[in-house]
Amino acid sequence: MANSSYIGNKYLILGIKDKPGEDREICGIDANEFIDSSVYQNVIMQYIEPELRVDYFPINYLDKKLGVVMIHEGNNNRPYIVKKKYSYGQKVQA
Repeated sequence: MANSSYIGNKYLILGIKDKPGEDREICGIDANEFIDSSVYQNVIMQYIEPELRVDYFPINYLDKKLGVVMIHEGNNNRPYIVKKKYSYGQKVQA
């Protein structure tokens, strides 16, 4: 999504199940599992180049807590690539 040619902020919404052939389900994120924005920003700084500006924040929708990753519109240094090598089976986790 960061490599998209769309001009403007881009958004990823966390807490929604979306499988082909099925209706979308708003499942939400447990408040205890909501991760601080700084954790995502650190992971992105470690694994993505060039620098990619993002914010992560909660919203409430239909009594569910969702996470929103906003990729800032000022990120114009495409292409964005994974800069750290990791082996199969290893996860990039926040």
